[in-house]
Amino acid sequence: MATALVKHLGYAKVSEITKQALKENKSLRTIVLEQHLMSEAEVDDALRPESMIHPR
Repeated sequence: MATALVKHLGYAKVSEITKQALKENKSLRTIVLEQHLMSEAEVDDALRPESMIHPR
């Protein structure tokens, strides 16, 4: 799931929020929304399986 966010947030930020999600036992989606890094619609679109196998 983290890989799907790299094109939107960059490797460094995704690495940071992945570590935070693991530490706090939260989902990546939750962390992204809590930090206002993407809108709910943007996160949902980025994390849809269809978006991962057929990128725009």
